[in-house]
Amino acid sequence: MQNTVINATMADVDKMIPTMLASPQGFQPLGLIGAPAMGKTMYFQTRFREHMANHYGVQVDDIGIVIEKIGQAEDAAAVNGLTLPSKLADGTVATIKSKPSILVRIEATGKEYGVLLLDEAAQAGTHVVGSLGDTFNRAEHKVGDWPLPEGWVVVFTGNRVEDKSGSRQFPFHMIAGRGLLVNLLQDRDGWVGWARGAGINPLFVGFIDADLNNVGFADAVPSEYGPYLTPRSGVAAAAHLDAFMASEEFDGTEIPAHIITLMAMNIGQRAASALNEYIKTADSVPMGHEILADPEGAMVPDDTGFQQLAANRAMNAIVSEADADAALTYIVRLRPDLQVSLGTKLIRRSSREGWAMVSPIANAFIRKFSDFLPLAAEER
Repeated sequence: MQNTVINATMADVDKMIPTMLASPQGFQPLGLIGAPAMGKTMYFQTRFREHMANHYGVQVDDIGIVIEKIGQAEDAAAVNGLTLPSKLADGTVATIKSKPSILVRIEATGKEYGVLLLDEAAQAGTHVVGSLGDTFNRAEHKVGDWPLPEGWVVVFTGNRVEDKSGSRQFPFHMIAGRGLLVNLLQDRDGWVGWARGAGINPLFVGFIDADLNNVGFADAVPSEYGPYLTPRSGVAAAAHLDAFMASEEFDGTEIPAHIITLMAMNIGQRAASALNEYIKTADSVPMGHEILADPEGAMVPDDTGFQQLAANRAMNAIVSEADADAALTYIVRLRPDLQVSLGTKLIRRSSREGWAMVSPIANAFIRKFSDFLPLAAEER
């Protein structure tokens, strides 16, 4: 991007949105340009809609969203509507644009408020982007000859020229003084904060936060062909790690080679290997038998991911009803979110094994989290 385009992190942009929505002149169309898989589209689908819901005092589900991949549009007519002849009341013939499919889809949502996301804008042809001048202008707020609903805002995304994704230099003159364009910077801290709140595997989040061997999100598409670590591919790899750690195959200590290979398919071999090394650095995490022997005194790691690892080690060491009670005694000393997820897992296993789990700690746990554990309570 040229130096005249403003650089900012997603966290910076997120802080600006409430002020932009409150502007008396209306929300200026906003474009996020950045490396692939930074979560630009997901941001507008999720967090941005939360901001809109808060602004208008409605539920998130009341905020519609229509995504138009203009980078795939063959010509301007595919976005703005066809130009058709029409006979006016006085008998003269004029040309008008047919209603664009974008408007049809917006109307089909039935939503008063919503987001029109013009995706892959930097990949679109110049003639397509050029035809959207009124769409990028809040004062006009229309597509082709047709007005957009007042409660709908316009946003757009794209990749950079250097990312080898078929992108062009976005024609900034098209939105100068009308819309806003941001060159997104990678933001590890911002992603870590989001991921912890979104329930992403704590061990994976801890790995990203630790930045072991300077392995972080790629700032650009690597020269080597193949997968690499991005915010989006990281979420996918973390989901695989979640699934494995929840299985009986996980011994609480080792991540086997085939799981590392599976994650490497998303984040690349270098990042997957670094993740494996990070897990192996958990020297201070107590072993399962140590926790079961002294659940009230066993060390609880500060790192959330290592807390998860410690609890899994304890659960994999269980062979009796007394062990299950001991493991739960340890789990209730962890972070509240881990208490719910791991305690649920343990109680369901106890039900399958026929363990009574009637200790005061187990009863107190189920009472405390009864709203979150309906299935566990039924099985018990």
